[in-house]
Amino acid sequence: MTARRAQQVEWTVQVSFSRWPSPPVPGAFGLPFGCTAGAFVVLLAVAGGATHHPSWSLLALMATVATAAVTTTVAATLGTAAVCWACHAGFVLGRRGELVFTTNSFLAAVALVSTAVVISAVAGEWRALHRRTVQRRLALALIPSQSRSEAAVGSAPTPRPRADHRVRARTGRS
Repeated sequence: MTARRAQQVEWTVQVSFSRWPSPPVPGAFGLPFGCTAGAFVVLLAVAGGATHHPSWSLLALMATVATAAVTTTVAATLGTAAVCWACHAGFVLGRRGELVFTTNSFLAAVALVSTAVVISAVAGEWRALHRRTVQRRLALALIPSQSRSEAAVGSAPTPRPRADHRVRARTGRS
């Protein structure tokens, strides 16, 4: 293994900390954002008549949870799902903020938590795939002696002609 290749392997180990890279919005900001968005969605849904059609509110809240799952941490997404369920059960299924524990309330909780878990997993895998692609491109940029096809296959690097013999030939130094 050449010294340059050893440097590249060492660099890759230093960068790889976890399977899923961190999301763009930290959980400390994602949870309040998700809770505020969920409350606003329920407010609009109740104003739009979702008390007669609770599935409208649930679909809008599932979209809110999915947005939180794509942009923030799993814990913040699950917290957002819990607050969205509480708003749905308290203001759409129930009245005046009193939580209602019925079959529809249970199904709404399952739907919101399922949305949070599935979309968080998909978003995490997409971020991990994107990170691996960026790392691969950086590794190719750091190893100039290999062509793209050789780096992709993993074969040994081909020797490059030394650039210093051309400089000596032009300057006349030996």
